[in-house]
Parts: sequence; structure tokens; C-alpha cells
Amino acid sequence: MSAIEVRLLGPPLVRLGKELLALGPKAAALVAYLAVEGSASRERVLGQLWPDSPQKKAQGSLRYLLHSIKKSVSDLIESDAQSLALTGGARVDIQELSQAVTPAQRSAAAELFRGHFCEGLQGGSPEFDDWLETQRERWGQEVVANLLQLARLLNPKEGLKPARQALLIDPVNEAAHATVIELLMKQGEAAEAHRQLERCREVLWDEVGVEPSASLEQLLSLPAEPSYQANLPAATQALLGRDQVKERLRLELQTHRLVTLTGEGGIGKTTLALDTARAMVGEQDVWLLELARLTDGDGVEREAVSACGVPEGGNLVEHLSSRSCLLIFDNCEHLLNHTARLVDRLLRECEGLRILATSREPLRVSGELVLALDPLELGEDPAHSPAVQRFLQRARQAGAEESRLTELDRIGDLCRGLDCLPLAIELAAARARSLDVSQLLSGLEQRFRFLKNKQSGVETRQSTLTALIDWSYERLVEEDAEAFRKLCVFSGGFYSESASEFLELDCWDTADLLERLVEKSLLRTRPEGGGLRYYFLESLREFGLSRCEECEELEEIRG
Repeated sequence: MSAIEVRLLGPPLVRLGKELLALGPKAAALVAYLAVEGSASRERVLGQLWPDSPQKKAQGSLRYLLHSIKKSVSDLIESDAQSLALTGGARVDIQELSQAVTPAQRSAAAELFRGHFCEGLQGGSPEFDDWLETQRERWGQEVVANLLQLARLLNPKEGLKPARQALLIDPVNEAAHATVIELLMKQGEAAEAHRQLERCREVLWDEVGVEPSASLEQLLSLPAEPSYQANLPAATQALLGRDQVKERLRLELQTHRLVTLTGEGGIGKTTLALDTARAMVGEQDVWLLELARLTDGDGVEREAVSACGVPEGGNLVEHLSSRSCLLIFDNCEHLLNHTARLVDRLLRECEGLRILATSREPLRVSGELVLALDPLELGEDPAHSPAVQRFLQRARQAGAEESRLTELDRIGDLCRGLDCLPLAIELAAARARSLDVSQLLSGLEQRFRFLKNKQSGVETRQSTLTALIDWSYERLVEEDAEAFRKLCVFSGGFYSESASEFLELDCWDTADLLERLVEKSLLRTRPEGGGLRYYFLESLREFGLSRCEECEELEEIRG
């Protein structure tokens, strides 16, 4: 069954999968009423929507209305002889708003706002119109409260956007004015904070004839917060499909001084790390160390000195020891030992330092929390999945015509065939300008030829799918590389016992081998059948089989 969405923050609408359903005024009124009330007796619904009609006529009108709604979307309303309720499986924007707690949830809830509650709707009865007016006031307050809570959870610079959005919705809300003034003062923008107070004074006097409270002026005496620095590149597009793991990463960085994001090449470790770190700018110094271009392990500390702005002749530890700082060590895997030694020393000697690393394998430093990143989700409703939305986003950026992007289920098949790897999806989407979805699906048979990044300024190992995997493969010792190739003949995965028998290794050597391949992000695991099943992403498995052919091993292995 396709997902049902009910959107009431703005003109009411219902979406079934990718289809937008048109609702008449009475149907919209009933859906809105049930969304707010949870469930209602038929008698109460009749009193709201047909208060002046004779009972039998009103009952007939309700039966007809339910029938017409069921024709459009059969599972929207659950009913029995006494009561009505919205289906429990429907996503309702006002429910998501009222349940939002974390910054990610509050940010997502803020995006749901399209206008006032059931904007433009009139129920046709005084009773319902009174109810509607009450709900508009209630949910308007909820929207503003959510925005102000979000503003306080973000750093002062990012918090200004939701705070000002709250003012656009409710210009006479003194708490919103206070939040804007407070955030401006924390950034040292005293002049703009004074101007905001004057705007508040004008609008309150013009609209409701009152002066701002004395506490508002007291905010102008707040000290500015310390000025922090950062060297992060600007975001070029929105990050899709990573809200939950981004929120988890943010929380883990509050409680752990070293967090390492691991995963296959192209899974989006750097993108997630940077997007998470951007929200921390203004709370501490945030410095990015780009290690991918380095070939010399001694260059890791030089990169840190340069990125952190250590004065010439200065000492890195002394420079960082008295600062609140987040260092991002990006792409550590090829300089793992040198990076690990520096990270360990910095954490021991710089109390205010936290480190976020991205690597295809852990640093193995004391206190490290490893957070393994999964591919994007496809789920039961591919049309609205993060993987498909990522493809559409990149395809549009590449100039693909909208007519090529309508087959959402087939795009879902394409993403599935690409293991939902963000980089593989982006490489395929970049070709959507000249190839339709059918041609892209055909290209999966030769994915290593057609998935290429033609943009300038791209790291060599990120330029093709082959280069991405080959980079990790070439760093395996020969016995691990041989085992990797051989294990790729297993389609659908295998258990440790099967690998042990197939490779003719004892159980302990097999366990060590599989652990090494997992740690290097070449092999994955999932619980299955009471045990642990190992499997390759299809792109990695096909790469291994191609290397078997080059080594003339395939017939021997399969034989």
C-alpha cells in the first residue's frame, strides 16, 4: 500500500504515494477534524458538519461523504457503527509537529509549514467554523513555538533563520522578537539588535497598542559570545536522507571526543561529516583537514598546522590546548597509522578538542566510537525514498528534462541496482541528461564503464566506480585480496562456516579474515537465521568477479 500523507498546515491536501488527491470542502473538513481529535463519534461529526440538517438527512450526507472519500483513497478513514478515525498509518503534519523534539525533527517539522491551518477552508457551519478558528490559533502557536525552540537548539548564526520565520508568521510575538535580539547579541551584532528592538516597538504599538516589556531591552546588555573560526567549504546542495544519522552523529560528538565515520568509498562519509560540522560553526572552532591528496604520512601534522592557522614557528598542541575545537580528519585510510598517532596525542594533550574522522576503516585509537554508515534507504515507497530523491536532485542539477524523471519506480530499481550508494547514484544521475532510465538500467550490466564523474576538480579515486573500489582493493595484502576475489562468487551472502570450508581455512583464521574485510569496508554483515551473514554490495561483488577473470581464477573457483 502506498504511503498516505495528510497535510493541514496550509491548504488541506492528501497525498497517496506520488498522487495528489483533490478533496472537496466537506471531505477536507472531516479529515482535518479527525486529524486533530484523533477519533470522534458519528454523532459529534454530524453536529459539527451538518448541525442544521435533520438527523436522517445528515446521516445520509455522512455516508455519501465517506463513500466518496473511500473511492479516492480507501484506507484513509476507519469507521464502525459508532465512530470514525483517520487510519493509524497516515503521516499527518500536525502530529509530526507536535511530536518533534530533536533539532532534526524540529527542522523537518518547520519545513512542513505552507500556511495557516487549513488555509482557505470553510466548513459551512458556524460550529465547525468556530472549531476551525480555534485550531488555526492553536496550530499557529505550535508552529511558532517549534521555530523558536529550533532557533535555540542551533548555533546563533543558524538559529536566526527559524526565529525570523516565526516573526513572519506572528509579527507581534514578543518572544520571537526576543529570540532574534538575543541571537544577534550573541553574534556581536549589537547595532542590528537595537534595530530589531525598534522594529518590535513599532509593530507592537501599531498592531496592539502596547510597548515592549522591559526584559526585551535588558537583552541588549548581553555579552557577545566568543568569536569562533572555521574553514569549511560552503554546501552546494541539501543533504537528503541522512537526518537520523546526522542527529545521532551530533549527539555522539557531544559525549565522545573521537567519532569515526566508516563505510565503503562513495557512501557519503565526507558529505555527512561536513553537513554535521556546519551546524557546529559558532559553537567552537571547526577545522577541516583534507588528507586525500597527501601521500606522505609526515604531511598529516603539517596539514593540521596549516588548517588550524597555527602561527609560523608555533606549536600545534599549544595552539589547540586552550581552545574549544572540532577537527575533521577527512579520508584517513591511506595514512591510518600516522593519523592515529597524531589523533591520540592531540586528544591526550588538548582537553577542549573533539575529533570527527572519516575513513574506510577505524583508527583504533583509545576512546574511539565507530559509526558505520549505511547506503541510502529505498524502503517500501521508492518514489519518496532518500535514494530516489537524491537521484532526482542530481539529475535536475545536471540539466535532465523532467519528462525523463517521471518513472519513479524504475528509478528506484536503478538505485537498488547501484546498492543505493550516494556516489554511484550521483554518477548515474549525471548521465540522465542524455540517457533515459531504461538506458541507465541497461548500463548496470557495464556499470564500471558508464559510471564516471566528468566534473573538474574531482579526486582521481572518486572519478569512477572502478577507481573507488580499486583504491581499497589495491591496499589489501595478497592473501586477503585473493580471499576477497574468491568470496565474491557467493551471490546473496554467506555464513562464516561456508567461507571457512570454501577457502579451506580453520574457523579462527576465517574469522580474522572476515573481520579485516569488514573493517576495511569491503564486506558487510547482517543478522539472519540466528547467526551473522556476510555479504558484499553488488558493485563490490562484480568488481571482485572481474578481478577473478583477470587473474584467470573464475572457472577454477566455480569448478
